[in-house]
Amino acid sequence: MKKIFFIGFLSILNATFSQETSECFGITPGQEIEIYENAQVGDTIGVIQYCSTGEWKKVEAEYFNTLALKENGQLYTWGTNGGRWGPLIGGVDPSQAIVFDPHLVKDPLNTDIDFLLDDVSASIRMAFGIKSEDKSLWGWGRDEDGSLGIGEDPDAVYPNYVAHRVPQLLNNTNTWEKVSASSYFGNAIDTEGKLWGWGYADSGYYGNGFQEETYTPTQVGTASDWAELSCGSYNTYLIKDDGTLWVMGPNKKGSSGLGDEENTAVSGIVQIGTDSDWSQVASYNLGALAIKTSGQMFVWGENRGGQLGFNPDTTDIIATPTQIPGTESIVFQHADLGRKHGVASGIDGEFYGWGENLSGQLGNGDIGTYEPFGLIETGTVITKFVSAAGRTSGFITEEGSLRMFGSNDTGQLGYGSGAITNPNTPVVVDLGPNLENKNITKYDSSSVTQGVLTDTGELWVWGDNEKGQLGVGHTDRVKENYYPNRVGTTSDVWTDFISNGENLYAAKDNKLYGVGDNEKYNLGLGLGNMENKIAMTEIPGVVMSDINTWQGSWAGVLAIKNNGELWGFGGNWIGQMGIDPNAQINNTRNTIDTNGDGFGGIHQIDNINNGATENNGENSITNGDFENGSDSWLVGVDDASAAPVVTVSNTYYSVEVTSVVNAHEVNTSQKVEIIEGNTYTLTFDAWSDVDRTIIAGIGLSNAPWTNSIESVSISAIKTTYTLTQVANFGASDARVLFDLGAEIGIVNIDNVSLVTDLDNLLTNGDFENGSDSWLVGVDDTSAAPVVTVANTYYSVNVTSAGQAYEVNTSQKVEIIEGNTYTLTFDAWSDVDRTIIAGIGLSNAPWTYSIESVSISAIKTTYTLTQVANFGASDARVLFDLGAEIGLVNIDNVSLINSAARSEGSYEVTSYDTSGVGEGAIFQVDTDVTGTSQISIIESGNNFEDNELVTILDVNLGNSGGVPLTFNVDGIGDNTGTTSIPSFQKLHPDTDWVQIFDTKSAGITIVEKTDGSIWFTGGNKNDIYSAFGYPNYNNDGFIQAFPPGNDWSTFSNAETNSQATVIGIKDDGTMWSFGSNQNGLAGVGSDQGNIAEITQIGTDTDWQHVNVNGPTALAIKTDHSLWTWGNGWVGQLGNGTFGNANQPTMVSGNIEWETTGGGWAFETGIATDGTIYGWGYNRLGGLGGLGEVSSEYLDWITDLSIIGSAFSFSDLGYVIIQDSDAINYEDFAGTGSKGTSAKENILNLPIEITLAITMSDGINTSSPEDVVFKIINVNEAPTDIEINTLSFDENNAPGFQLSEIIITDPDLNETHTVEIDNTYGDFNKFAVVENYITLSETILYDAYEQLELKLNVTDSGGLIYSETFTITVNAGTLKIDNEELNSTEIELFPNPFHHLLSLNLKNGKAPDNFSFKIFDITGKTIIKGKSNTVLTKINTENLETGLYFIKIHFDDSLYVKRLIKE
Repeated sequence: MKKIFFIGFLSILNATFSQETSECFGITPGQEIEIYENAQVGDTIGVIQYCSTGEWKKVEAEYFNTLALKENGQLYTWGTNGGRWGPLIGGVDPSQAIVFDPHLVKDPLNTDIDFLLDDVSASIRMAFGIKSEDKSLWGWGRDEDGSLGIGEDPDAVYPNYVAHRVPQLLNNTNTWEKVSASSYFGNAIDTEGKLWGWGYADSGYYGNGFQEETYTPTQVGTASDWAELSCGSYNTYLIKDDGTLWVMGPNKKGSSGLGDEENTAVSGIVQIGTDSDWSQVASYNLGALAIKTSGQMFVWGENRGGQLGFNPDTTDIIATPTQIPGTESIVFQHADLGRKHGVASGIDGEFYGWGENLSGQLGNGDIGTYEPFGLIETGTVITKFVSAAGRTSGFITEEGSLRMFGSNDTGQLGYGSGAITNPNTPVVVDLGPNLENKNITKYDSSSVTQGVLTDTGELWVWGDNEKGQLGVGHTDRVKENYYPNRVGTTSDVWTDFISNGENLYAAKDNKLYGVGDNEKYNLGLGLGNMENKIAMTEIPGVVMSDINTWQGSWAGVLAIKNNGELWGFGGNWIGQMGIDPNAQINNTRNTIDTNGDGFGGIHQIDNINNGATENNGENSITNGDFENGSDSWLVGVDDASAAPVVTVSNTYYSVEVTSVVNAHEVNTSQKVEIIEGNTYTLTFDAWSDVDRTIIAGIGLSNAPWTNSIESVSISAIKTTYTLTQVANFGASDARVLFDLGAEIGIVNIDNVSLVTDLDNLLTNGDFENGSDSWLVGVDDTSAAPVVTVANTYYSVNVTSAGQAYEVNTSQKVEIIEGNTYTLTFDAWSDVDRTIIAGIGLSNAPWTYSIESVSISAIKTTYTLTQVANFGASDARVLFDLGAEIGLVNIDNVSLINSAARSEGSYEVTSYDTSGVGEGAIFQVDTDVTGTSQISIIESGNNFEDNELVTILDVNLGNSGGVPLTFNVDGIGDNTGTTSIPSFQKLHPDTDWVQIFDTKSAGITIVEKTDGSIWFTGGNKNDIYSAFGYPNYNNDGFIQAFPPGNDWSTFSNAETNSQATVIGIKDDGTMWSFGSNQNGLAGVGSDQGNIAEITQIGTDTDWQHVNVNGPTALAIKTDHSLWTWGNGWVGQLGNGTFGNANQPTMVSGNIEWETTGGGWAFETGIATDGTIYGWGYNRLGGLGGLGEVSSEYLDWITDLSIIGSAFSFSDLGYVIIQDSDAINYEDFAGTGSKGTSAKENILNLPIEITLAITMSDGINTSSPEDVVFKIINVNEAPTDIEINTLSFDENNAPGFQLSEIIITDPDLNETHTVEIDNTYGDFNKFAVVENYITLSETILYDAYEQLELKLNVTDSGGLIYSETFTITVNAGTLKIDNEELNSTEIELFPNPFHHLLSLNLKNGKAPDNFSFKIFDITGKTIIKGKSNTVLTKINTENLETGLYFIKIHFDDSLYVKRLIKE
């Protein structure tokens, strides 16, 4: 049995039609195919008629699956069997990831019988069917937010879903007529014409007819005249009995067809236009089409891939039903839309296609980005029903056969496992001609892209480009994306790159550039700059020479600088950058630089919300942000009723005053302790719907109702108000109060805090009030010298050295014996020198606590901790400066009584005379040692670089309010995002050394110089419990393994929101923990989660590991490659399409160096540098492999009679493979080629009967005889032969020279021979019968050779010509001619020496006089012609001997013997 595979009909190479089996399966009997013997290789000479898979009724092609109904109601399914989308196969065990052959679905109530349906509809996530038996409605696949309509399931609410592999009953109360599936909802029409809907609604944004989720079929409206329906991604399109067309759902990119391109809501069911002759409607995603009763087809919606038949480069959206140009005269019977393409059937069965064709889904045998509407050749096949989906199409023929074409990467075509386009063993990645002979220095890959860097700095990338991550200047999905594209210009010299998800990062000229997605600040372009980039864009602040190592993170970049600092930018939503995203969203990070390290307030407090803190330090207010509702708030003094609150994005107090009363009659308050004499700062946000006033402050909660209050004007703008109140009363049950009743309007209050101010013990520590409070000695009241340059500071120039105290400044302050004080100040000089600073008594015995401080020209902040072993109310802070010469500058002096501080966090507000930064609210976090960290919790106005900011009245305990001053360092503003918008320092430590694989998961793993391993982020499945952090909340780095541990490398990935970590130790053992979905942990089981760090096997020779999504790859020291985990599309590389829960060796005798890969595909680099790929071949994801559809039908026959004459396409086309094998004369058996025999044979067709069988890989039909008739074709003669090509001179005219022999491939042929009268010596010859004869006597001396051309014409008028050269032979010599000297010619002397003379005796010049002298062998020695009477011949060069001379004179020939002496 020999399989003849498709070679080429209309150059079909990648996408071909195919068929499925049914009761009708076999060759049509009685067929005859005529073959003309002049057919050329590749010619199609006929079509074998056959019947296959008859009785198909409907096909539903989907992105990863296909469902099809037969006329008898049987449902067949094939393609993917689960995964992230949903199992549409219906009842197949989940261990079979792909169902390659059509699967007959069984009845869920009785698996012994078939699941017979009247109708079926599918989307990428789910499918619905109407059961034939009782017209009940069923659904299966992914159930999320009620999408399946089978009832509410708490496990099926976003972000979770439930996968139902077996059809589930939606409703058997009604009887159903039509059903349609969207990705998130469904609609159906019952037999009474009523419309029903269910599933996700999103406030009416999905077109199932409802505002809220509906978990079971619920009637939409009251109409009962619905006839047709089709669900897109967001809309449902309907046709009524009266032929009108209607739509439900929003108008996204023209999807409603109502004429508006904007994204607007559509309320209820709205009619599209006014026409009433619509008969069919179909949709996919945001595109739709409809056919009228006249057969005219109209399209509307999104056209991003050309799915509406218009060029996507010029037409993005079609807002109303519009005909495709060129289709106005076509009568359509059926049509359908796919993701970016469409197909249709004409009324006479013609097949049409248009749009994207990257997977051959148009069936025209080509691969292309976009193809306009056109007729697709199908031979004699007549189409009836068509279907299109993601990258696949199909149609049902008039005879009921089913043909599928397009992408087959998940078995969508039902061809069987041998035809899937994903290689499950390594194949060499085709990098194309541009990279041929180039030296590749780096390869990198991500989920959807790959790239290589050459030693000359060329960067080439390929793969998906939806976010512009290829850097080619567009986001189009074109064929060229899936072959290497050069990044930048030919002058660019790139030095490094990372392919990272939907981004590409690359370095050149010591700078970093990026391109692609920027929704999570992936490109680090700064706060607010979140626009995606389609061309390489410089990332500010990155100096590549400062970076020791860098790595892509999930949506960003991490880098370790040469100084050991960890920096980065990009996504941080699950803490992958080491920052708590819950705190980050409400704070500005890395903007305030308090100590000059360029690092800002990194240690932030949790639960900071717009400035309010709860029970932190001196904040007296509980639930100040109302996020706990009315907790702790009263509506009056002792009224326990809940205060009214509203939740809109966050929760706040809100009350509407509808009539004017006494202010206190509408009130909210909270009881707090107030200490008489203390100063309190009340801060709150307030706004209204009108301009009005409210009263706010503090007061007693009973008689005499003493208070300290202010009237505050509020408006519609939410504003932060700060009131400073001095308490002239005190009580443990006092209160903060808001009296609101005096004016009408809505009053909203949020973020209330009440703090007692904590003072710096010093006054005018920043010298901004000049010398105020500063002395030049103990009791000298002279003003301390100050200088104002940008800001004011103390400055003195010591010109001669003396006692230190002789040049001094001090400020008197109370010092309490035994307390610890923190003295902080800035100091700098014009020389390197020392000063003395500290605290001491201002009179005898002059006891002090001081330190010597070295200062330089660099302004530096110094902090001294002093324990007071003395005490006095008039003690002092002191600076003794006189011991060395040089300028001394001092600024920003503060003295804090640490013992007076309370550990906790305090909210403070900044004020700045310039107004820059005014309105900002800061958080000051203080620990028991007195150390504080500052972070911004409300940014106010913008700060400027190096701006000096002073926070007034910073209350850090119970010692009063003091100012706190610091510089602003413009590192970057992060307000309002969990991401890191610009390249920033991420952690204060400076001993980071290595970043492990971070691209595929939210976990970042970093190593320090001491060998400790640190993890941050991505704790979605309690993975941090493996090393003792069960309550880790993605709130920063934690030390997972201590210094000196034995880990060598790590890799991790996240699959379906579950993380897996695999590491290799120094001893070569490999370990894992976390999610074990599909066996990814590799421990030999399918246990759901590996809670403890567990060894993978017992081998001790592992050296490389790469957890690439759901699949893991590892290399041993012998360079063998092993894989495990998910292998549903061949990504294990071991020749299977299944999962493995422990390492299995990759096929092929290849030595591996490292690995890469992306979404469901893997790559590896061999030690010789060759790049291999295997797994899911996503539109060229493996390089130039492309996606192709395999042939399905094989034609089987005994071809021994005709050798390799024919091949058969899967459409049945008979194609010439060897034209010599069908020569008519060979089959006639005459053996007479090349002869002139005249045989009485009639040129009748020669018949050859072949028994042909067809096979679909599963079934084989019975043999059927097909008659091939070989028909003779007139062919031109191929040769003329003359058996004599020479003759002697002097023959008479009519001399018969030679017979003419003609070769002709045709049998029984006659010919006419003619001499070509335009060539050579034609007049010397004649053709008599079948011979060549002479027309005149030919003399040798006149013609040694003659040229002749013969033309032969056969009976059909075909001509063959050939030229001949004929030699003339010399006649016999007459040695003596005695008349020579006596009559006309005198020859003398003879014998001769050096000169011989010829003399014409008659004295007349000759007309024809020639001579030749030759030796006794006949060799001509001298020859010549003459036209004179006397001719002298020079014979000087002749040797002595005997010669002859031949003389032609007029018509006479003379020969004479000569002797040279």
